[in-house]
Amino acid sequence: MDDNNLLDFFSEKERAAHTKWRKQRTTFFSGILKILSRLGVSANSLSVVGILAVLLFPFLVSRHPYWAIFVVICHLFFDALDGPMARFQNKLNKFGSLLDIIADHTAMVMVVVGLLVLKLVNPIEAVIYVYVYIILIVLIIVRNIVGKSPGLIIRTKYILYISYVVFVLTNWQIYSILLPLFIILSIIPLVSSLVVLSKYFAHD
Repeated sequence: MDDNNLLDFFSEKERAAHTKWRKQRTTFFSGILKILSRLGVSANSLSVVGILAVLLFPFLVSRHPYWAIFVVICHLFFDALDGPMARFQNKLNKFGSLLDIIADHTAMVMVVVGLLVLKLVNPIEAVIYVYVYIILIVLIIVRNIVGKSPGLIIRTKYILYISYVVFVLTNWQIYSILLPLFIILSIIPLVSSLVVLSKYFAHD
């Protein structure tokens, strides 16, 4: 659930676009939301289904790559649906926001694990990337809490998902370039966030 006041992990520059996208999703999915709500489906259950789907990714990549793509698409679909469902049912809450964050980053971790299974990425680079990315998300949340929202953040996990689809369709992969680039793109705002927060807490 992605209400701006609940565990906000979006940067200042992302927020306006995300708010617009959030409203569009709620309108677009209104029919589905009504049906699912009548069936007793909650926003949290959608998040959980998205998590369970993407947990299958590492087990599918070797022999069933198209099914692996499918479970990522399922995750993204339920991730796009859980926030609108929470607003539709007027059940936005902090636990839902936390569950949404867990779902988002479980997917990123599972895709990296899948790439490790296929031996497409360097294990050390993979660990560094996941670590740096998740720490960055934590720092963004803290910055938003203290009113020091960061500027532009590049969400490399989506590029990661697309790169896997490209690999399956074309057998073309450039992870030896992508992962180091992703690490750099995460470390820069991470260090910047640490500097900003160190100055903020020094005067607290």
